[in-house]
Amino acid sequence: MTAQLKPDTSLPGSTAGSAIWGDRKEIIGLLAISLLTIICFYPVDQKEFTNWDDQTFITQNQLLRDFSPVGLWGIFSSHDNYLYMPLTTLSRALIYHIMGPEPSAFQWFNLLLHVINLVLVYVLFRGLTAGKNIALITCLLFAVHPWRTEPVSWTIGGVYLLSTTFFLAALIQYLKFLRDHQWKYYWVSLLATTGALLSSFYAVSLPLVIVLVDMLRHRPLTKRILLEKLPFFGISVLFGIIAVVVMEEPGSLQKARSFTEGILFGAYGYIHYIYQFLWPLNLSAFYPYPDQQQEWLPWIYYAAPLLMLGVLGLSIFYGKTGRLWAWGMLLYSVSILLFLKFSFLDPYGKYIAADRYTYIPSLGLSFAAAVLFDQMISRLSFKQRSYKIPLYIGLGIFAMILVVVSYQRNKIWQNSETLWTSVIEAYPRVRLAYNNRANHRLYRQNNFEQAMKDYNKAIEIAPKYAPAYLNRGNAYSMTNQYDKAMADFDRSISLDPGNYKAYSNKGNAYWMQQRLPEALQAYNKALEIHPENKSTLVNRGNVLTSLGQYEKALADYHKAIKLYPDYASAYFNRGNFYKDTGRPELAIRDFNRTLQLDPEHKQAWWGRSHTYYTLGQYPNALQDALNAQKLGYPIEPSYIELLRKNQ
Repeated sequence: MTAQLKPDTSLPGSTAGSAIWGDRKEIIGLLAISLLTIICFYPVDQKEFTNWDDQTFITQNQLLRDFSPVGLWGIFSSHDNYLYMPLTTLSRALIYHIMGPEPSAFQWFNLLLHVINLVLVYVLFRGLTAGKNIALITCLLFAVHPWRTEPVSWTIGGVYLLSTTFFLAALIQYLKFLRDHQWKYYWVSLLATTGALLSSFYAVSLPLVIVLVDMLRHRPLTKRILLEKLPFFGISVLFGIIAVVVMEEPGSLQKARSFTEGILFGAYGYIHYIYQFLWPLNLSAFYPYPDQQQEWLPWIYYAAPLLMLGVLGLSIFYGKTGRLWAWGMLLYSVSILLFLKFSFLDPYGKYIAADRYTYIPSLGLSFAAAVLFDQMISRLSFKQRSYKIPLYIGLGIFAMILVVVSYQRNKIWQNSETLWTSVIEAYPRVRLAYNNRANHRLYRQNNFEQAMKDYNKAIEIAPKYAPAYLNRGNAYSMTNQYDKAMADFDRSISLDPGNYKAYSNKGNAYWMQQRLPEALQAYNKALEIHPENKSTLVNRGNVLTSLGQYEKALADYHKAIKLYPDYASAYFNRGNFYKDTGRPELAIRDFNRTLQLDPEHKQAWWGRSHTYYTLGQYPNALQDALNAQKLGYPIEPSYIELLRKNQ
């Protein structure tokens, strides 16, 4: 089979066995780009997890807690919050296991991956073109563009980075296969493709990019070459099916309003990304859809299909005379297609574009820009060589603008306040931004007044926005304004009857008022919608305990622990149940597990202290009481004195 392959010398300097790495100047250039990249994205001090999916995928993600063989099997055999990305989840679990829930650990890991990727980008395009200027400029534009701040600075952005690492490795190995004609590189490329898709469905365009590589190499479309591509497409289709199957969260697939709008939105995204690549000064972590209450969309949406066709037409027209530039634009087009809003079933329905989706597609735009610059330089005659200096100065100025903007944008990821404030400054009518900033102000800053202003603003912008009513209801409950809270919970339910959180929080409000039958009814409704919600199970167990329905209460605690073996609150509340029902040994066991999972659970220290006291184990009771007191739990001095006397 190997004998059938012929050396590929379709591009100047692309000879079999040619070295990928260049001379010392190239290596110095690559090191300089790496240093600039680290400067751009150096983590800001005192960064926090944001309230935009960081809890879902990291701080509250049970898959990250268990690093045993059983836990590792769970990572690969189940989805992670409706996404199948086991290698990404495994990397997060490893970071969590070594460093704990420290946001800086995840951000440093992201930065490391990005530096690795920029090196792989250089290797890839050096091998594709055998042109060091094109490879270095492509690498520079890719590495320091402000688009990179979102996947690098966002703690969960590593999903795009890790997938791209395998993506680039697969292409590099495929190039080696074409260059050296050894099938071992083909199989390594196929293995890396699998790794990319095990990291994220984001890499699904990889087989199409491999076809583009064949086009660039002028490989004829023979039966053998088609068969060569089948495994790549087969793996991609398989993971595409898996992605659709696991994406079952209610509301995750949203339908476009009409066929026409699907065309307009998709084309707009295509042009939007090209514009922002060239003019990255109006970036945002959230790009909302246009106000669809208006009769007409902004003019750019109607112009976008024509502009898109124009770009594609130029790519085809210059396919022969400007083959490298056209190839770069095709690379962009193929890899961004999945994330454009053409589809009627839109899994990313809250926003029309996102900077993180450009991580792979920007390779095409960076390459096309590098090719244009290189062609301008190479076409200058000997007499015009003095013009090269201004061109290089212009490139340097553009690169420094990218560095400065990236450095500044990195700061918006410091916490939820800075993140959502930046979105509001860019798009003052994004309801999600006000809602999420309000949550941060309420729960992290204890600033009820400012939180209420944001909740009210979100409702003013979108009177039918159910989450804002739900969260404002929680704020009212926290300040004992129960009538207002119930009104907001009921409004949220009327707007979104399938939202179990509204029923669950309504149950919490009833419970705080000691209206136990009403609380039980609300919890029952929440669990009817979402039978496996852990906090609702535990809360219903507490209400059932108060109502004297002990067997049903214990069943709820058992179910919560069975579903979520690392849920500390379930063990704590079951421990309290055992303590109050005269089973101290079982209570001690559950308090032990609680403190193993959460050593700063002051109520558990107090609960175990009291249980030890009933067992006559006064030294243990004293030590636990002192630990609870150290963590801020109010303990009567007389209790401490009593324990000391009984030692």
